[in-house]
Amino acid sequence: MLDILIKKSDIFWSKVTKSGKDDCWLWCGYKAKTGYGRYTLKINKKPKTYSSHKLAFILWNKIIPDASVHVGHRCNNKQCCNPHHLYLCTPKQNTLDAIKDGLRVYKAGEDNQNAKLNVEVVKLIKIDRLSGMTYRSLAKKYKIAHSNLWNLLNGVSYKTTQNTGFH
Repeated sequence: MLDILIKKSDIFWSKVTKSGKDDCWLWCGYKAKTGYGRYTLKINKKPKTYSSHKLAFILWNKIIPDASVHVGHRCNNKQCCNPHHLYLCTPKQNTLDAIKDGLRVYKAGEDNQNAKLNVEVVKLIKIDRLSGMTYRSLAKKYKIAHSNLWNLLNGVSYKTTQNTGFH
């Protein structure tokens, strides 16, 4: 992939507005709904799309990071391709950096966009458990994983329901 990218480097960099070393170099090509730049390479005659900032990092450093490694932005600008602003990090570190910088807000319980439960349903689950329903039955009835069920019944999640008399 690196050799293909190097051959296409002039085309790639033509889509980047470069300025000073400390400035953001903005991606002017296609952008995904997330705001990140995207660039497509043909590898073995098959198109594969990559994040523009990751390709900028690869081109500049001439290394391909392991697939489990992210390329983060020190500048917090999703469109930036300035290699001086990019760094390798774990997915966890990337998320923690985004939370620290206020780019992501962690929401717990029913405020989380992925939540399947709300406080009222959690109360019903606790009542069902007190009445003798098994974990397996509860998980099936409420369509949640055993681990999530254990967490809410043991006060790890939905802590606001702990003082309801059902814990």
